[in-house]
Amino acid sequence: MSERPGKIVPEQGEFDYEPDDREPARPAAKTWLFRGLGLLLAFLVWFLLGGADVSADARVVGAVATLMAVWWMTEAVPLSITSLLPIVLFPVLTALTVAETTAPYANPIVFLFLGGFLIAIAMQKWNLHRRIALLTLRRVGTHPRQIILGLMISTAFLSMWVSNTATTLMMLPIGLSVLTLVVENSRNAGTRAETEAMGEDIRGGKAISDVIDDRDVRLFGVALVLAIAWAATIGGLGTLLGSPPNAIVAGYISDELDRTVGFAQWMMLGVPIVVVFIGLAWLLITRVIFRFNLAEVPGGKELINEEIAALGPMSKGERTVLAVFVIAAFFWIVPGLLSGIGTIGEQLPWLDLFDDTVVAIGAGVLLFLLPGDKQGNMTLEWKDADRKSVV
Repeated sequence: MSERPGKIVPEQGEFDYEPDDREPARPAAKTWLFRGLGLLLAFLVWFLLGGADVSADARVVGAVATLMAVWWMTEAVPLSITSLLPIVLFPVLTALTVAETTAPYANPIVFLFLGGFLIAIAMQKWNLHRRIALLTLRRVGTHPRQIILGLMISTAFLSMWVSNTATTLMMLPIGLSVLTLVVENSRNAGTRAETEAMGEDIRGGKAISDVIDDRDVRLFGVALVLAIAWAATIGGLGTLLGSPPNAIVAGYISDELDRTVGFAQWMMLGVPIVVVFIGLAWLLITRVIFRFNLAEVPGGKELINEEIAALGPMSKGERTVLAVFVIAAFFWIVPGLLSGIGTIGEQLPWLDLFDDTVVAIGAGVLLFLLPGDKQGNMTLEWKDADRKSVV
């Protein structure tokens, strides 16, 4: 990618590699062979126990234990991920609840966050968050106020699923690159060398007030950075995964009031709050606190289109992450809404199987099972989860 000022520099962090260039640790065929062997032996154990004097739940436990033993011995799936299988399988296949399954280890809310973190890590690894942000910016337009709104919408949406801090770190490079482009095209812009130096200072972390002389551009810069921070905080209210305090409140309500706050129930309250507060925050920042007078950013559309083109078509890993995310979001939201409707909830009691924690861990495990490139590397590998911070 070129080094001209205003160019958005990818922030892949510890995932600064091309996934397709990596060699798989083990031939894909052997990995799938071991996985299939585990499933086959698990089914065989479940079938053979049918003639014994054991309960249906005991048969399932025996089958799951066999599956885990084979996957542990062959490392067909990362050891730690295999350990999560009971959290997904026992509540679905036996009479155990999620709380009973996780009781020896931690509150189910902890595992809900773990599943959410795994999805967030996969988004960052394959740059799905970046594509979402750029497509949103292209949709809202390139007037400075529209740019701020687009950044706020993107940030708030991502912050509903990824931690507020991580979302802010993702979005700041995009925002600062847009600010650099505005500086280059401002009416008081100096020579090319001066604007290049100014852009480097902005991206390097210097205070905007110390770098930019133009009052309107300075106000726009401060508004843009503050808007990202505000949007991340506001967006974190939207879902149970958005911010740790949300899960703490849900856990407290469950323990002290004996009432379960599901993903859908939280979103029914949280999402409208996010929408209203994003609108109010945008008006407050752009119309009241920082009233700047800037025209449409020249070259803004070209910059965004260049960055989208630089991402190329969606990779296999990116499509897989998007599919898993959409499926998880569906099962987080729809069953809770349907089970809340009296007649439907009574006719479809199996909707209760889709506990939020089961869906989160199930989605996380799925990312370790599905290939993310042509070489057979999985969409998410343990080295990705083990070394990547999402706090």
